[in-house]
Amino acid sequence: AASQGAGARPLDVLPEDVQAAVLARGFERRFRLDAGGQRGHDLLVRRHCNGLLVVSLAPTHPLLQPPAKRVASVAWRESVEHEEARGKRCKGGAALGAKTQLADVTLADGAGSLPLCAGVADAKLVELNGRLGDEPTLLQDAPEDEGFIAILQPKRPWDAEKSLAGLVDEAAFAAA
Repeated sequence: AASQGAGARPLDVLPEDVQAAVLARGFERRFRLDAGGQRGHDLLVRRHCNGLLVVSLAPTHPLLQPPAKRVASVAWRESVEHEEARGKRCKGGAALGAKTQLADVTLADGAGSLPLCAGVADAKLVELNGRLGDEPTLLQDAPEDEGFIAILQPKRPWDAEKSLAGLVDEAAFAAA
């Protein structure tokens, strides 16, 4: 692209470890264990320096463990589907709790379905990942990138301690 400096390369041609480092820049990683009260349904919550939270599946989530069935569809719950925030100041947006169910995931071959929860207490919905409706396998193929579940704004974005209440850091997650 014309805006790239001499020698700059698009992100997709960089080695995977460099891509991961670039994508992780500016994010603090936390985890919600047993999201929605479902054992093992852990979520990764990345807090950006602007206070927004990006929710995705944690590496330990059953959908990311072999021999997990492939995701066939993601259907947003009616209570949140059209309740995203809008405008520069994120007006509106559904109020969410840690157990608020955002979507139902249907598995391939009629293997059943499971709910996806917000995982964060006292937040409002900024954006649902609309790509999951058309490309549900992103949830498994790129959970920390294109397959994120939602972007949330904590009730108190300036107060990291309160906005991350109930979440564990990477050390505690690894020990769990």
